[in-house]
Amino acid sequence: MWVISDIHLHGKRKDFLSYWLLREFLLGIPDRSLILNGDILDLLRDSYKNICDEFWELLPLLFKKARFYVIGNHDRELLKRGFIFGVPIVETLILGDTVIMHGDQFDFTTRSGGTFGQKITATVAWLNDYVNSKIDVQARRLEGWLRRQGRFGSIEVYREKGLHHIASFFVGVLQVRKIVLGHTHKKDFFRVGPLECYNTGTWENGRSDRIELPDERG
Repeated sequence: MWVISDIHLHGKRKDFLSYWLLREFLLGIPDRSLILNGDILDLLRDSYKNICDEFWELLPLLFKKARFYVIGNHDRELLKRGFIFGVPIVETLILGDTVIMHGDQFDFTTRSGGTFGQKITATVAWLNDYVNSKIDVQARRLEGWLRRQGRFGSIEVYREKGLHHIASFFVGVLQVRKIVLGHTHKKDFFRVGPLECYNTGTWENGRSDRIELPDERG
């Protein structure tokens, strides 16, 4: 079972390398072996219709491979649809001993900030697109700096918030052994006692981050 997040598909700026890498990855994995962990369609940058029109060839392949779509802050409005291309849409996914969630649940600007938080997120996305189109080599550096300025702080702070949030809901109630997050655009793995914690990274700016987990179906 593969988990990916933060593809940010939109038609405002074409990330051809990332899209090519994604297509090659999808062609190499079985159907229904993929979990989409949020911010797949970027509805803060583009409309659902425009994204479907722009990626009419890629999306059927993507959702043919997917088993579940876990929403993030850039595609939250999809939750009311229930399904997309036949794939169930959920906010939190529990598979066996694994909890999968995007991670924006403990980013102040995207959750507690309400409409203002969404505007901040959209502004950061626009700025990132603008800079990427002008000076591509600085894109990752700028993105990392922006994400540290008042959003969720350092990766250590984000880890702590994530673990506290998930533990308060799941640990002790369920036999959770793995936590999978996204949102930070930084692939990550660490342990807290017996708990394995992953971050799925991103597919923007030519990256192709993913993690592989045992398939509980055997």
